Amino acid sequence: MGVKEAYAILYDEETKKAYDSSLPFDEDTPSFLERPSTFTFYSQFGPVFDRNARFSSIQPVPSLGGEDTPIDEVLIFVTFNSFHLSTIKVHGFYTFWTRFESWRDFSMVAAAEEEVDVEEGESRWERRFLMKSVKKRAKELKRAENRRVGDLVQEAMKWDPRLLREKEEREEMKRERREERERLEREEQEREEREQKEKEEEEQRQRDEKKRLKEERRRVKGV
Repeated sequence: MGVKEAYAILYDEETKKAYDSSLPFDEDTPSFLERPSTFTFYSQFGPVFDRNARFSSIQPVPSLGGEDTPIDEVLIFVTFNSFHLSTIKVHGFYTFWTRFESWRDFSMVAAAEEEVDVEEGESRWERRFLMKSVKKRAKELKRAENRRVGDLVQEAMKWDPRLLREKEEREEMKRERREERERLEREEQEREEREQKEKEEEEQRQRDEKKRLKEERRRVKGV
């Protein structure tokens, strides 16, 4: 790359983005078949999120945090492409990354893959055709980038020990509420059955008493 080309890249923001997007980058995403240890989760996913944070259109980018990071949801304020939050929490972190906006521009990568130089087109029509081909491929690469980041977020959410604990706690609370509801329903049913039995016994007692009195009157008359 010549000095002139280097200056053009440095002083044109869009060109610089396209150039930076064409540089080698580790796009690997951690993947596990079973629940990793807490240490493994943070040591594997933390650096990956940090690497990808440089491509965020909104800065600064929240970090993954650790075991002491609060779980509660928080409100994210975004103004003038800036992210403002004093203490990021777990749900807030994933809200940010679920809505992640990357500034990566794959036009240079697409042009290299297509092996074309738009400026070398012999006519306006040919340059327009080449540009259309490059833009199409760049959009495909951008969609693949969005899927990659989305897969990273989903994989992290799947194994995040804080989210797993929250899920287990929710399930435990649901189980306790279900058991409490079943206990109350069982007690209500037992109460109704007891009252019904008492009612039937009282009715039987009254019938027996009437029968006894009737027999008593008959016996008195017989005397």
